[in-house]
Amino acid sequence: MDLYTLPTPYPDETWYSIVSRYHRKSGNTKSTITSRELFGGTITSQKKVNPLALDNTIVDYVRLHGPTIGTAEECFSKYTLAPYQMRYYSEKRKEEVLERIFDASELKKTFVFTNHMYSRKQTMLRYCPLCLQEDIEKYGEAYWHRAHQIWVMDKCHKHGCNLLDADMSLSKATYHFTCADEISCPNDKVTYNESPFDSFTQYAFAALNAPFSFHCDADVDALIYAAVDRGYGKFYSRGFMCDAHKMHEDIQKKFGEEFIKKFFTADNGGATIRRVFRPNWNSRVEPAILVATFLQAPIEKLFDKIDRDAEVKEELLKCSTHNVWWPKKNLARHLGIKMSRLDLMAKELNIKPFWEESPKADDMVSFKASFYFTEKEMKAINAKVKSLHMASKKDFFAYCVKKEVGLVEE
Repeated sequence: MDLYTLPTPYPDETWYSIVSRYHRKSGNTKSTITSRELFGGTITSQKKVNPLALDNTIVDYVRLHGPTIGTAEECFSKYTLAPYQMRYYSEKRKEEVLERIFDASELKKTFVFTNHMYSRKQTMLRYCPLCLQEDIEKYGEAYWHRAHQIWVMDKCHKHGCNLLDADMSLSKATYHFTCADEISCPNDKVTYNESPFDSFTQYAFAALNAPFSFHCDADVDALIYAAVDRGYGKFYSRGFMCDAHKMHEDIQKKFGEEFIKKFFTADNGGATIRRVFRPNWNSRVEPAILVATFLQAPIEKLFDKIDRDAEVKEELLKCSTHNVWWPKKNLARHLGIKMSRLDLMAKELNIKPFWEESPKADDMVSFKASFYFTEKEMKAINAKVKSLHMASKKDFFAYCVKKEVGLVEE
């Protein structure tokens, strides 16, 4: 058995905390000795351990001592904030991070997470006084929790009390292995203050703990559907289109301009929101959490892949039962699919076409008319359009005229 084996990790424990507990149990008087035992190196050198994120000491430990608490990739997912920080990174970007972090010579060129890149607002390790007490009672010792280090969570997700700063800065922690205890966490006062971040806590916790893989793109289906349900987006044949400008305005009204500057600046808010729905090379997680909170997206399905094909088929079946004759182009637009896909789907569902093919431009005759209705009449018309699942009032009026003159099959 390897003499230098890390202790069994506790639930939600950070890599830094695991190493710190080993350091205490080993009896080593200096962190440099512990670093050399666990990660290799020379007598005079010490490898840094990032208290929050990925670093290659995990790779070094697994290479020297084997996967005693998991492979390097498993350790990244379980004991660092990588699942939170990289939640909306593209597959290509995540795999590039892995490649470079496994190659020490490339590490300095693309060190993905430093503490300052993670958040300029958080400078100290943090803890929950109630979790600290419970850990000591249950395990005989306390430890640093991953969730407590997420800067948009200033409350404990479990107890709802304010998180407290420890007597250990993030910069100092990279060289000094310090356990969470009564010395590093001397303040045991439990407080419950309201904070603008309160509504973000459960979404941030979900971003950290939901299933995570370095080898697939992020799923934003739940956010897209929430945006559509709240009237901030529509499905089109080419995909989803979001009214980012309107959403940004409404987010500002709800949370306040000063608060949302913590997530994105006022002049690029719309662009940032558009990137939330199209995760790119290194999309940040905080704007997505802000959007999810604003849209009240379902937390339990926030990172799930949604089978939109099944939903489109269900809507097509509904439309087919309303005895409404649709222009084919408008029906396809309503379903958010291409007209060719509409034909295939109808055949698959054994639905007789209830739409008319779009006539050629040369066969079209333009006719414009204005109608005036009372507010009560307009509400009734809108309700009818909605109940018939029609794309617009224009289509509804055209349908009514064609039906009246006998151009629509009953």
